[in-house]
Amino acid sequence: MSNATKLNAGAAMPSLPLPLVSGGEADIAKMPGWRMLVVYRGKHCPLCKKYFKTLDGMVDDFKAAGVSLLAVSADTKEKAVADVQEQGWRFPVAYGLTPAQM
Repeated sequence: MSNATKLNAGAAMPSLPLPLVSGGEADIAKMPGWRMLVVYRGKHCPLCKKYFKTLDGMVDDFKAAGVSLLAVSADTKEKAVADVQEQGWRFPVAYGLTPAQM
């Protein structure tokens, strides 16, 4: 079992800069408003694809409610790019999550 510090409700989100499929990087701590960070298993996960299809249909609703959305996995850039291209997700997708970040 890990001895990592867990976040308490209401605690500030720690900085976690991650590379984006679209280029550049995102840091959940610097995103405006309410934030939704979705950590998913990766390209190999059919359940994630079903969930993300639903999530993609709600992107405009989240935006209207002031919620910043970011999805991330431990996948390589190549796998993450392929997934976004194949699935057409409109929300930002980051990749390369390390075991320490998990």
